[in-house]
Amino acid sequence: MVFPGKNIDRLAELLVQSGLISQRKLVSRIALAKRLGMTNRQILIYSGDISRELIMSAFRLYYLVMDRHISFRQAVEALSRVASEGITYQEALKDFGFSGSYAASPHSMGQLLKAANVLTDEDLVTALELSAEEAVPLGHILIQRGYASPDVVAMTLKVQDELRSAKRASYSDVVRRIRLAAMESRVIIPSLDG
Repeated sequence: MVFPGKNIDRLAELLVQSGLISQRKLVSRIALAKRLGMTNRQILIYSGDISRELIMSAFRLYYLVMDRHISFRQAVEALSRVASEGITYQEALKDFGFSGSYAASPHSMGQLLKAANVLTDEDLVTALELSAEEAVPLGHILIQRGYASPDVVAMTLKVQDELRSAKRASYSDVVRRIRLAAMESRVIIPSLDG
């Protein structure tokens, strides 16, 4: 299955194979989004084809596939269940033996930046979508679009490696270090929960 766009093939295939949209309609919507200067996510939501919640679930499942945490077949099955049963993607993944915390990929760059109040959920989804569409690493998109400074992205990559290798950093320490780097760069949003 070939769709317009550099790296959108697998995400588009996930949407189609999960039964959320037909291939023909998706190709049409992608072309319309390009003409209107919108993201594919925006056009699918605004057109009423796919809800915001389903799109966000699709992106999360897509990135779990890209990170090799789940297979593409598991993502298709999980997204189909999310759409048909009205459950969350985490609930759908439990059938494959994944816990909610594992499915959320807490050590991913996006999740670390959200925990440090550098990104909102909406900003992260937009950045992930652009990263997939443009076949550019997430860090580049975050810098290019002004979501995070180069120093914050560099710090996040550094502490992400520390977390993954279990060198010395605790999760709370890592989040604190990212938050400090963001405050020094003046790129931080206030937390609603204090």
